[in-house]
Amino acid sequence: MNNRNLQSGMLAAAIALACGVASAQQAGMSQVRHAADSAADAARLEAEAARLVARDAQQAAAVAEAAADAPALTARGEASAAYHARVARDAALRAQESAQSAADAANRSGAASGVGHAGTAQPLDALAKAHGGSHEAGVASLVAQQAAAEAVVSSRAAIEAVNAPPPQPPVAPAMAQPEPQVTVTSHVSDPAMVAASRAFDQLDADRDGAVSRTEAAAEAALATGFDAVDTSGDGRIDRDEYTARIR
Repeated sequence: MNNRNLQSGMLAAAIALACGVASAQQAGMSQVRHAADSAADAARLEAEAARLVARDAQQAAAVAEAAADAPALTARGEASAAYHARVARDAALRAQESAQSAADAANRSGAASGVGHAGTAQPLDALAKAHGGSHEAGVASLVAQQAAAEAVVSSRAAIEAVNAPPPQPPVAPAMAQPEPQVTVTSHVSDPAMVAASRAFDQLDADRDGAVSRTEAAAEAALATGFDAVDTSGDGRIDRDEYTARIR
C-alpha cells in the first residue's frame, strides 16, 4: 500500500513538473511573439512616416517647378530657380524611393511576425526577421526625411530666386559710401547650416573667403550650378551665397 502511494506521488510530481516546463516554454514563446509584433508595428510606423514626408517632398518639388516656370525678374534669377527646381525634383525622387524601401521592409517585418504566430517557424527566427525589417524601415524613413528636407529648402530657394530684384546700379565715385550694416546671424543650433559652413571651408582652398570656379570643381553639384549660386555675379561664391541654398 505504501509503495503504491509512493509510486502515485512520484507520478503526480513528474506530471506536475512536465506541465510546469511546458507552461514556461509556452510563456517564453508568447513573449517572443509579442516582441516580434512590436517590431512589426514599429516598422509600419516608420513606413507611414516615410510615406508622409515623401508626399511633402513631391509637393515641394511641384512648387519649385512652378516657381521655375514663372517669369523671373532677372535672367540670373531664372537660371537659379531652374537649378533649385532640379535639385528639389531629384530630392523628391530619392524620398519616394526611400519611402518605398521603408514600406517593403515593413511588409517583411509584418510577414515575419505573422509566420511566428502561425507556428511554421521558430519564434526566435521570426523575431530576428521582424527586428531586421524594422531596422531597415527606420533607416529608409530617415533617408526619406532628409531628402524631403532638401526638397523643401530647394523649393524655397527657387521662389526667392524668381523674386530676386535686379542688382542696384553702382554708386557714383564722388558720393560718400555709407558704412555697411553688418548683421551677424548665428546658425549654431542649425545642423544643416553648420554642415554647409564646414563644406564651404573645405572648398575654400586658398582661404580667401570665397570659392572660385576652380575650387567649386570639387563639388559636382556646385560646379554645375555655379552661376545660379553666385547671385552677386562676381565670379566668386562667398559664404552667404553658398549657405543661402539651405536657409
